[in-house]
Amino acid sequence: MIPTPVSKKIRSRLNLSIQKKPHFLFRQNALLDKREKWEPKLKKGHPQFIKQFDILNRQVTGFRKYKQAPIKREEIKKNYDITNFHEVKSKFRFEINGYFEDGGNVFCEELYRTAKRMFIVGWIKCRKRFAMGHFQGDSYAISYLRHWFDMYSSEKNRIDKLKIFDENHGIPNLDYYNITIVKDYRSPAKKKMHMIQSQDFLKTKALFNLK
Repeated sequence: MIPTPVSKKIRSRLNLSIQKKPHFLFRQNALLDKREKWEPKLKKGHPQFIKQFDILNRQVTGFRKYKQAPIKREEIKKNYDITNFHEVKSKFRFEINGYFEDGGNVFCEELYRTAKRMFIVGWIKCRKRFAMGHFQGDSYAISYLRHWFDMYSSEKNRIDKLKIFDENHGIPNLDYYNITIVKDYRSPAKKKMHMIQSQDFLKTKALFNLK
């Protein structure tokens, strides 16, 4: 096989026509959408795409919003008397500042046993310097536990400040099924780091006489 000459001079002597190399242009893929769909047109300076085909042949308006299905609430009774007054349910949250022995475990056990005996549900979180929780249950039991904090006295556990909030009576249903204790799952290294940070904060507070 004779190779094709490249020089123009040799091509002219051999009477070979000079042909340009073919240039293969990129063709549009027929499987893709047309250019009008992915390239927007400017209308008053705003790019707009061609509207997609609607099966129902209607345009979604801005007034059509998602509406959650209505939840049927439990009917609240109002005609309570001496025979069914115990059916009233109540709740409250509390926050306590003070000092509690053994990282708050002793005070937490006392509060847990008291609430458990009265079939109160919710959660308790006790630490060395604070305690908090959320209680729900019978109205009379909640009222007694509400005053239990005022009557509480101990030699090693001290309540400096008590805050009761989110108190409500006659709630339709309870959010919990039992009472739980929120335990401290921090690692020993984290506990030591937080203890050092609290000591540094107390030193700074005493230095600048902050309240």
